Amino acid sequence: MLTRHVGRAMVHALLALAICASGTVAAPGASLERDRLANRSDTDQHCHDLGESTLTCFSNEVERDADVAALLADEVMVASSSGYVVAYSNASYGGSSVVLTQDYGHLGHIGWEDKISSYKVYTPLTGYFFEHTWYGGRAQSFCCYTHVSYVGDALNNRFSSFDLP
Repeated sequence: MLTRHVGRAMVHALLALAICASGTVAAPGASLERDRLANRSDTDQHCHDLGESTLTCFSNEVERDADVAALLADEVMVASSSGYVVAYSNASYGGSSVVLTQDYGHLGHIGWEDKISSYKVYTPLTGYFFEHTWYGGRAQSFCCYTHVSYVGDALNNRFSSFDLP
């Protein structure tokens, strides 16, 4: 158990360094950045689940990522996962986004049920998005630092639970 927490702490430390160095979680390619900005709305929110409340939200990803880096740098939070996933409400990493660092049997509890169209994975292990709450229905696995620009028509805006390794 201690080894898992040390591993999680290392992943979070690397996240903090990446955010501080680049100003964002990951810099998408130029065409993806253009698509993301085209899908952007003034009502988009960019949240994380690392604070004391359920979600902490900001008007842009840069502010959110700075808050994540500050939390990790100040060691305010205990390492909560073996990595994290950034989920987006639109394809090509557009729209609102949320950094997920823990399991959710019901994404509706944080306002993200049936809203995910794309995601970026920052974990070396396999996890799952599920179509139904409490890990039921069809599942889409994710692993190993991949980026999924569209989850596909069959599962678009249908994920209701999330299992992080």
